[in-house]
Formats: sequence, C-alpha cells, structure tokens
Amino acid sequence: MSRGPAACILVAAVLALGGCAGSEGDGGSGTDAGIPDWIAAGEKELAGTSYRLSRQRTADAARQGRMQEALEASLIGLNLAPHAREPYATVSSLCLRTGQDALAVQLFDRATQDYPAVPHGWFYLGFHRARLNDWSESAQAFDRAAALDRDHAETHFRLGVVRHTLGEFDAALVALSRAAELEPANASYATRFARALRIVGDYDEAARVIDGALARTPDSAELHYGKAQLLVRAGDDAGAEASLRRALDLDATLGAAQRDLAGVLQRAGRDQEARRAHLIADRLAEYERRRAVLVDRRRLIPEHPEVPLLLAELETTHGNHDAALRWLSQSRALGGDARRIAAAFAWSLLWSGRSGEAQQPLAELDGWNEPAADLVRAAAALLAGDESGAQTLVRRALSPAPDDQEFLLRASDLLLRLGREQESFDLLQRAAAAPHTPSPEVTVASDASIAQP
Repeated sequence: MSRGPAACILVAAVLALGGCAGSEGDGGSGTDAGIPDWIAAGEKELAGTSYRLSRQRTADAARQGRMQEALEASLIGLNLAPHAREPYATVSSLCLRTGQDALAVQLFDRATQDYPAVPHGWFYLGFHRARLNDWSESAQAFDRAAALDRDHAETHFRLGVVRHTLGEFDAALVALSRAAELEPANASYATRFARALRIVGDYDEAARVIDGALARTPDSAELHYGKAQLLVRAGDDAGAEASLRRALDLDATLGAAQRDLAGVLQRAGRDQEARRAHLIADRLAEYERRRAVLVDRRRLIPEHPEVPLLLAELETTHGNHDAALRWLSQSRALGGDARRIAAAFAWSLLWSGRSGEAQQPLAELDGWNEPAADLVRAAAALLAGDESGAQTLVRRALSPAPDDQEFLLRASDLLLRLGREQESFDLLQRAAAAPHTPSPEVTVASDASIAQP
C-alpha cells in the first residue's frame, strides 16, 4: 500500500500499543467464574479519565471534519483501553469514513499481536480484510474472534457471510445459525441464515426461520422480502405480491424487491404496473450511483457549497429527509443558493410532518415563481387539505416542466398522491432519461475527508 506521511504517523502510533496501555497483560484466559479477564479490564479502562478525555478529543475532531487528528486521537484511546471494544470500533469507523481499509488492517493486525486473547482486534481485522476481499484471511480472523467470544452474535454472523462467500456452505450454516440463535429478533441475521438455507435447498427450514423471525419482528422489510422470495419459488404469486408490497411499505429503497414485484405483476398481465415497478427499481439504482459520485465529489472539494446542496436535493427526492436536512445545513453554512436551499428545506420538513417548521423556508420562496417553488407550494397545499389549490400549483409547475431528473421525480410522486396516475407514470418515464443538475468540476485534488452528515 502506498502511504503518505500522515498514514506513516498512524502506523508508528499503533506500534506503541501494549507499551502504554492502561492494563497489563493480553487479556488472560478467564476468571474462576468463566468470565474472560478482558471484560472486566475493558470496563475499568473505559471509566478512566484519560480515556474519556481521548474519546472527547476524537469526537470533537471528527465532528469538525479533522479526520487525521481524529484518527490519531482514537489510537491514543486504543492504547489506553486495549481490552474494551469501543476504541476498536472508533478506529474502524474512522478508517471507513476516510477510505483507509488497508491502514485499518495494519492497525488491527498489530493490535492482535499485542493482545492476542482480546477478541476485538481479531473482529475488526476480519471486518476490514473482508472489505478488501481477503476472504481466507478474514475467515481466519473471525474464527479467532469467535473462539475468544462465543456469545458475540455479529462475529458469528460475519464469519458465516465470509464462509459462504468462500463456498464453505456447511461452515457458513453453522455460524449463521449461531448468530440467529444468539439474537433471534435480529432480522438481518435471520434473513441471511434463511438465504443460506435456500441455497442448499432446505426451503422448509428457511421458511421456518423467516416465520419465526417475523413473529418477533413483524415490521422488518427484509424479513417480508425474504418471505416473498420463498413464496415466489412456491408459485404463490398472490402471497408474494402481498409480502413484497409490505416490504416496500416498510422500506421503499429495496430495489431488488421492486424488480421482483415487477416480475410478479408481469406474470399477472399487469404490464403498466410492472413497468412502473421496473422504473422505480432503476430510479433506486441511479440514486445509489449518483449519491456515490456526489459523496466522492464532496471529499475532493469539501468547501464547495453546490455539492452538499446537490446531495440534499437527491436525498429530498428519495425521501431521506433527515440526511437531506443535514446536507442543507452544510450547504447553507458554505453560502449555497438560498432559494434552492429554502425549497429543499420546505419540501423535506413538509414530508417529515413538520409543517410548522416549514413555514419559514416557504416564506423565503415568496416572489420566486420558478417550477421548483410552485411544486413545494403544491405539496404544502395538499398537506394542508387544499387539494384544489395543489392541483392548480402542480399544473403551473409543469407548464412546462424543466428537464431535470430530481424535479421530475418529485413531481411524479406528487401527481401520484393527487390521483393522477397516468401523468405520474409519464413523468417517471421521462425522468429516466432526464439529466441531473450538473455538479461542479474538481479542479484541485485534496486529501480532505468526507464530512458525513
């Protein structure tokens, strides 16, 4: 791996691991009561004043976007509390946010050498090796973590996923079964276990796992989707459609569920509904692609106000209003376009059920008669119970509609709420080929890290 001076400083810092730790030893094999020594040692380390100060420095630096400083402070915390899980998780999170998986592997590899009987280093070593597609090494690390902490469900879950990736299906089933046993209400664990059972042909057991998990967690979109997949295979398209629609009611971002729904509808001869489901699935895939591009652009030009504004408009369009509001605050602080910010603020606040807070940004749109502003006013009218006013404003916003993907998608969603299904479908089709608002070009490369909202 190619490393600059900053990365070398971090590697040097972790070499001190074990030399200045708050506790002695490598964690031990356990107490007389069978409780590993590292648990008690970790609790004591977390309570220490030095560790708490280090944790605060880490949090402050990360919040202000000073990610290099945050990483350095987190390594000090790891040195002070090497038996506790929290500092390992912090180092891992910061490496994720700055795209430094290879560095994380070096750091956690060193931690496992200094504290081989503490499972946390092994767990995060396995996690980051998996992200680098080092599957065999990842499995070995997770195996060590699972042996040291047999009751940590996530370790067994991730070990099962890695073993499954390696084609070791029997070993994967053992690990995934253990994860589901330890946390029976965890929808992700049950869904992945059921998927592994389906792959080896044990459909009855997969159905039992899904049904049992749904009884505990009835509002899980992924469990309803897992049930739908079993029903499709069983030839029960009516049941599958009900489960798919329930899954999408709970999580509208499930693109795979939308595509499966399209297949069910097409088999039933409901072609336009199937086409809508396909378009929505394409829309979700495009959202993921566009978001990744903009987040990377944000990393490269962190002081440009247009990028967080584009991210906010993207999240607003797709109903991710909390994220949108955070990006809007960043764009406003950087001097972004005041009217576009007000329009996006108003839209997200309205659809978040915060109509009172939306009044201020709505007032800021007074005198701005562009289609984007009229669309926001139409949403406000509809949510206030004035459907006639909403219809009038939508007609004005669409006369003519700008050729911008985010605008067209928001307009399509609003038309559907107004019962104008064919017009909504037409705009959805048009949006699929429409351009996005152009994003600013990168002119100067920067090592600045992503300031996640």
